[in-house]
Amino acid sequence: MSGGQLQLEFNPAVMADLGLGIEHAVRAKDRLRVVLPIGDQGSIELEADDVRFRKLRGGSLSIAVPLALRLPSGSLVEARLRLAPAPGHPPRFALLDGNDRPWLRLSYGHLGTDDDSVAVRVMDLRIGLPLAQALGNPTLEGVLIGGADLRSSLIRARTPR
Repeated sequence: MSGGQLQLEFNPAVMADLGLGIEHAVRAKDRLRVVLPIGDQGSIELEADDVRFRKLRGGSLSIAVPLALRLPSGSLVEARLRLAPAPGHPPRFALLDGNDRPWLRLSYGHLGTDDDSVAVRVMDLRIGLPLAQALGNPTLEGVLIGGADLRSSLIRARTPR
């Protein structure tokens, strides 16, 4: 996979309870939506069949713009992130900062492909430890705050033999 976009949808009620704001978010139905373009640098190799991921083989994709988060203190954090495979099963992703710390975790949803693109939809979006620490409460790690959809160009698909 390479290029494309990552759409993050945040639950406004949960975000309000946390005192966490998302700059440049657009209200869409009952969600706050941010669409982050994925840069052309990097790629993620995956193995899948028609039903599910088999394996994420590695790599990463750079997010072209920073994610701007407003903390309860009022301070603004602009996190420059990249999307990378995260350990665990089923396969999942993380949005990592420059020090490889997972600010947000995305667990696997549904995979779809066509001739030239791949989409991973309906992923859970959860708080990573660095964001929980920035919120002043490390126990918030893993809290579900929304969902995510990924669409990217397909570079190579592997078929199990």
